[in-house]
Amino acid sequence: MASSVKPGLDVLLEREKLLERLTRLNIGLVVNHTSTTRSLDPSYVRLLEKGIRVKTIFTPEHGLWGAYGAGEPVESEKLSLTRVSVQSLYGTQRKPSVETLKELDLLIYDIQDVGCRTYTYISTMLNCLEEASKNSVGFMILDRPNPLGGITVEGPVLKKGFESFVGPYCIPLRYGMTPGELALLYAFEKGLKPPSVVRLSGWSRMMYFCDTGLPWIYPSPAIPTPVAALLYSGMVLLEATNLSEGRGTYKPFEVFGAPWLKSEKIATMLKMKLGKECLLMETRFIPSSSKHVGKVCRGIHLVVKDHRRIRPFQIVVHILQSVLEVHPREFEVENEKMDRLLGDSQVRRKILNGVSVEEIVLRLKEEQKRFKARARRILLYD
Repeated sequence: MASSVKPGLDVLLEREKLLERLTRLNIGLVVNHTSTTRSLDPSYVRLLEKGIRVKTIFTPEHGLWGAYGAGEPVESEKLSLTRVSVQSLYGTQRKPSVETLKELDLLIYDIQDVGCRTYTYISTMLNCLEEASKNSVGFMILDRPNPLGGITVEGPVLKKGFESFVGPYCIPLRYGMTPGELALLYAFEKGLKPPSVVRLSGWSRMMYFCDTGLPWIYPSPAIPTPVAALLYSGMVLLEATNLSEGRGTYKPFEVFGAPWLKSEKIATMLKMKLGKECLLMETRFIPSSSKHVGKVCRGIHLVVKDHRRIRPFQIVVHILQSVLEVHPREFEVENEKMDRLLGDSQVRRKILNGVSVEEIVLRLKEEQKRFKARARRILLYD
């Protein structure tokens, strides 16, 4: 039976004394369409009703309503009913301006993330935290669950020199922390003023999103389901190839393919390599956006049977190596983009040079162990 987890927003709305203190401050909100209560009331609406002086709303990639596609610049706007200005942090600027911050006492961050380092919401959060600390503005996080749970970590830990907007910090690809925990780790290791975190109620590390009892609001157009979020934490690497990762289809990140793919042969190979927790079948799809638009793609549909045991990073390495073996001429990899997504060029070389998945995973365990030791000191949940 699903639990009754309360997001940090719901917890805040029940804390009258804290709300009363907040009414004395000029507030900036970093929010989007996922920033709702359990009953789907937008955070800015509920906070305004409580007398909070919301001066500015800042939005990440995909905008306030989650309407913009991946990588599309987001325009600033003004909410007609509230007259609150909405400033985009995914357009000409990626951080709040000093001028805007001068008018604020506190920034409140409240966005549902997907638990993968390449997802840009955490870059926006860490940028805002850093700018708030530099400009003596308080920073509060209304915590939300990591939909991939808080125990399993996967993939390489980002190495120095590979930082980017899809890899803002030295954490694993799948990092197993809530937004509040990640911000605390970043502040601690960067010497910044730590944020205050309004903790989740009822959440534990072993919970996946399906265990929370919360409604799933797609965090971006290509992550329509919790299954897509789970598979994204590995399948995102296909963005650096000429394989479609399913964008513009009915099952983004659950299907992959290309017009030239020998899908029957790839399916046979992968069935021998993947465990029973992930089944697969041949499929055909025609993307309406991104790669191979309007073309029939021969592909594979991944079907998650056991979300607790599935390891998306291992799955995508099997996919990359299988396609490379069958299609050495047709298959293309953008090395620089793959390195940026992985946060590590050596792992990319091992994958493309055919080093076994087992060996790659084994070699990553030590750096993942060191990351867990770093994170242990600030974890908020059992």
